[in-house]
Amino acid sequence: MKKHQLLIIISALLGITLACNLPQFPTQPDFATDAPVHQVVPLTPEIAANTDVPLPTITQNNVPPTVAVAAPTTAPIAAPTDTQPAPVALPAYYPSGFVAVAGDQRSVTIYNLQGQPLAVVRTPGMSVGSPDSVHVMGSVAGSADNVPVIFINMENQGRIMHNLNDQITVLIPGPDVANLRGSPGENTFIFTNVWRANDGSAISQLYVYNPAAGNTTQVHEWIDTNSTVIFPLVFNSAAASNPNEIWLTHRLWGIGGDIVFPPQEGLFYFDLTTQQETLVLTVDFKPIGLSPDQAWVAYVPTDQGCSEGVKLQVTLYDLISGLMVQIPLVSGNDRGAGYAAFSPDDRYVAWMEGSGRQMAEVPNFTSLVRVADMNGNIFANLPVGTLASVTGVANPTWAKPVGWLDGETLIVEIRGDDWNNPALVRVRFDGSGIAYLAQGGFAGFVYP
Repeated sequence: MKKHQLLIIISALLGITLACNLPQFPTQPDFATDAPVHQVVPLTPEIAANTDVPLPTITQNNVPPTVAVAAPTTAPIAAPTDTQPAPVALPAYYPSGFVAVAGDQRSVTIYNLQGQPLAVVRTPGMSVGSPDSVHVMGSVAGSADNVPVIFINMENQGRIMHNLNDQITVLIPGPDVANLRGSPGENTFIFTNVWRANDGSAISQLYVYNPAAGNTTQVHEWIDTNSTVIFPLVFNSAAASNPNEIWLTHRLWGIGGDIVFPPQEGLFYFDLTTQQETLVLTVDFKPIGLSPDQAWVAYVPTDQGCSEGVKLQVTLYDLISGLMVQIPLVSGNDRGAGYAAFSPDDRYVAWMEGSGRQMAEVPNFTSLVRVADMNGNIFANLPVGTLASVTGVANPTWAKPVGWLDGETLIVEIRGDDWNNPALVRVRFDGSGIAYLAQGGFAGFVYP
């Protein structure tokens, strides 16, 4: 069983009272930090207080450096072929394909790694086509036949439907199902119910679905007068490499506005075996991505892009060794950064930076995808226009990294004026080999 040494981030940054005119986040309750497998070790005061060092900066908590990153290569991506490749054994955390959702959200398509469709699955009434609302329940290795798919349907304020061989049934009747998260390649998943109490508080409850028994178990609840709710980021079932883990954050619920990156705060680790929650990142920080093995987290200040004086930077943090790498944003990207995606071998990370406004009288928002290694070396700065040049997306503004096909090939979701007509492109870590991948929005990976 893999054991993580979780390190709590302690730092003094600006409060978030003025952040984007959002309500002030609440003070967090005390969380258990004495789970037998996990230990919370504060950073040294020198590291915690040092917010003005030249960037990029690498600091460590008295731990030897990690293994050096392999030198980049420039070999082009192989062009897709019409020949179905033979299934191969992939290392842990490597997907065998991906899922894209149609613009009308009435179906999803399961693709192999070459972008060849394996199956089209109907998802009528689906709420939002994303990894937060769709999960392929089982392994996909060369074929997607007889693989069940679950999705959130908008009826009854949110319920979970199950499609097997085009037979659609109600799996979780609801009401108020807000999001779900599946264990990679498994038929078990978690979901949250969210609703508002009479006093205006937001109530969110976290459940685990047990496929063997066909029932659900509530494992966690969060009640907040400032409208933050539980938002699960990762779920690992008992059969996963890191078993019985849930990684979650608290996200503002029921708000609108010119929002680029999800308004969320703090990172928490929930151990399903001990039923204990550990605080990993305080509410001063916003997690924007976890590596597939949960060894790394990327985060930004909670109010980055919203308040004056907040340093615009992405921090990569090794939860095992204590390595901290701070990477400054490109000058002018005043909306901050988000949507970080780590390669499955923990060599590279990509993220999106934004500038301008989407809801201005004359909208001028644009985005940039950046790729770096774990030492902060930048390998690519990719404007949305460059990435969108291989698609038919009109007036593209949105380039969002969504995941990696392998250790060197990134998937980016492109959107423009017609938000409901996105496309997926692939690109190598060094910015070469940009190619069209599939039509639709990204809805998750499948695994062998």
